[in-house]
Amino acid sequence: MPLAARDLQRVVWAALEDGDLEALRKLSETNVDWNKTHPSEGSTPLIKAICRLAQKRKKKYLDIIEWLIRQGADPTYTLPDVSNCSVRLSAAEKISLAGHSAFSSITALMKTHKKLEVPSLSKLLRKARRLMTSASVASMSSQRDQVRVDKSVVDLWERILESTASHDVAFQTAGKPVTAHSLVLLEASPVLKAMLHSPMREGGTRQIEVRDTSSSAVQLFLETLYTCSSRLEPTCQDVLAALDLAHRWQVNGVVVILSEVLEVRGGPSQF
Repeated sequence: MPLAARDLQRVVWAALEDGDLEALRKLSETNVDWNKTHPSEGSTPLIKAICRLAQKRKKKYLDIIEWLIRQGADPTYTLPDVSNCSVRLSAAEKISLAGHSAFSSITALMKTHKKLEVPSLSKLLRKARRLMTSASVASMSSQRDQVRVDKSVVDLWERILESTASHDVAFQTAGKPVTAHSLVLLEASPVLKAMLHSPMREGGTRQIEVRDTSSSAVQLFLETLYTCSSRLEPTCQDVLAALDLAHRWQVNGVVVILSEVLEVRGGPSQF
């Protein structure tokens, strides 16, 4: 007798807790929802695997992360701001992953782990980021439609981006503020749309806090969003940071473009 959907999800959580990839593989032909959140922890299966990787520091969780993405786990899915999802790296370090996607969760963990001075964890997190980038690019690229665009269209959108007098949203970065058009952001990102339409601070002030990101990375994100290109020669760190924003805000087109930039440069494993 087939297991009910609720029972299947219980098997998923148990397999992730134990790092049992073989048990997960047995569910590949079932109707498991690979993006369903845990009823109490609030994590998705992919974020749960990332948490277990950070806690256990076992290579088998890298294989699970890659397998989950290929099964349909969405690395851009963002947990609600009220999610209970968190991960404890040490007795003194507990990180909330509320409001994070799988990709930005890795970024948050990498920033925190530096204080713990655990080289093995840094290496595993970098590998996880590389696997997620490669697997998600392969998945998105297979569904991606490309068309040729005349240079005049790109030039037009460059002029629109540079028309700062008409900008009505400001990103408060680690450096100087970077501005953009709310109309473009609302259409591009469901996450930014929710923020700008909310009664919270972002909706009222039209200012979005990204204090953990450089102004050059935010500018790169916007150039890629508006024109699918950049006149800058961005550093690898800026590409990674802009990619993190694209994942965090679920702008899949920018995710694919910036991921391809990283692949051309030799992949994120070198950064």
